[in-house]
Amino acid sequence: AGWTTAAGPVVADNVYNGETYDARKEMPGWDLVGFQGNWTAVETGVLLPPRGPMVPWSAPHVAVSRIVKPINVTTPKPGIQIFDFGVNQAGVVMVTGINLPAGKSMTLRHAEIMQHPGIPGNTYEPGMIYTGNLRGAKATDVYI
Repeated sequence: AGWTTAAGPVVADNVYNGETYDARKEMPGWDLVGFQGNWTAVETGVLLPPRGPMVPWSAPHVAVSRIVKPINVTTPKPGIQIFDFGVNQAGVVMVTGINLPAGKSMTLRHAEIMQHPGIPGNTYEPGMIYTGNLRGAKATDVYI
């Protein structure tokens, strides 16, 4: 047996730009022994061992420290909902209860603050998020 590969549901992923996840590409059971999927053999060639000593990762493990729920939900424009969590923090969004038709998408756009009239050089749109301080980072997750 050798190495095999297949495209999975995470089609794009970047710490600054976000993730695109296409649920149509999910392969239930891919992580179980004996899974028979449409996988392609990988040509590995000659692999060299790592240089230097191998040491275990010494950072603490990633764990859920708290779940933050929105303090306010608004609809400033048709088709746009703003979920205000009342805090500026790093984390992972958990969305449940979404039932989209195959091929339809939901976009999550992340921001640190809401727009307000005091932001220099900004065209104020009441109730919308402000992304100018993200300096080009898309900070956008797409679920298909």
